[in-house]
Amino acid sequence: MKKNAYRRNGVCEYLVLLVREAQVIWWSLEGGEYAAIEPEDGVLKSRRFPGLWLDPRRWSRATSGGSSRSCNAASPPGTTAPSSRRWARDRSQSSGSSGGVRRG
Repeated sequence: MKKNAYRRNGVCEYLVLLVREAQVIWWSLEGGEYAAIEPEDGVLKSRRFPGLWLDPRRWSRATSGGSSRSCNAASPPGTTAPSSRRWARDRSQSSGSSGGVRRG
C-alpha cells in the first residue's frame, strides 16, 4: 500500500485526486498516522507548507468540463498569505540562492 511506503519514507503530506468522484483528499502525517485535512471555508490548506492551498470545488469544475484556469485559481490567495511569504523568505535565507533546494 502506498500510504505505508509514504509513512515509512517520512512523506508529511500527499493528495489523492479521485477523478470519477470529483473529490480531493489531502492527507497529513500526524503522530505517525495520516489524517485527512478538513477544508477551511471550503479550501484545503497544507499544514506543512504555508500558502499551499487547493479549492476542491474549483478542481471539480475544471475536471468536469470546465477550464484548467479554474483548477489553478485556488493557489494565488494562499501564496500571498503572510505565512507563505515568511516561509519562502526563511527557506531562501537558510539555503542561499538555491531557493530552498539542497543540491548534491
